[in-house]
Amino acid sequence: MSSIKPLDQTLHQTVIVQRDNHYPHMAKQHIAPLVLHEYSLAQQDYPIVFVKDTETGQFRSVALLGLQAGVNVFYSDLGWQADYIPEIMQLYPFALSVNPDGQGMSTLCLDFDSPCVSEVDANSNGESQGQRLFNDDGSQSEFTQTIGQQLVEHHNKQVYTDEFIQCLIDHQLLLEQTLSVKLKSESFEVSGIYIINESALNDLSESDFIAMRQKGYLVPIYAALMSLSRMNVVTEKLNLLHESL
Repeated sequence: MSSIKPLDQTLHQTVIVQRDNHYPHMAKQHIAPLVLHEYSLAQQDYPIVFVKDTETGQFRSVALLGLQAGVNVFYSDLGWQADYIPEIMQLYPFALSVNPDGQGMSTLCLDFDSPCVSEVDANSNGESQGQRLFNDDGSQSEFTQTIGQQLVEHHNKQVYTDEFIQCLIDHQLLLEQTLSVKLKSESFEVSGIYIINESALNDLSESDFIAMRQKGYLVPIYAALMSLSRMNVVTEKLNLLHESL
């Protein structure tokens, strides 16, 4: 359970963050959100699919990290088992709170329950235990400013991604799939996954196809389609994980 709160220069003067490139917060996450700009790199490691929020009905694009809830085949105590790390993971334990109407300033937040977050040790003799969030004068540290800029950029990419997904919906380019998974130890089905409908894509009118190309949508569309070949890799990793239990 996370405890995400806005940063406060008075309350959090002594808070420090030390990144963990093993990404333990993802150990039981079988999906990771992706923005459009990540597809070309992410498709080399993960299947890129779309899922629908059961409460809001909103679609989002994700990297598929596993085929069972609570099982992440890319997580290991030895380190993350893929070359590309999704942006949302790189930015953790930070988050950005944005007004739904887009008005006003965004707020930089932190998951204070994260093991990456701690307090300055008075007995450290000045040795760095992590990155400080605020300078002695109460101003944001360079580290915090950089994270804030990265989060704003990521949010803007997410807005662009939402527009892309809406375009897919408008042109009926999302196709729901039920995956039949056969492991050495068991078989099961995975539902609630959507992929780009290649047949519907080929049936687009010339004007719609050109419009998508002009918006820069074709490269991520083809990246998402190509990424589906990584489904076999996820299945094989899951097989190996089951064998080790």
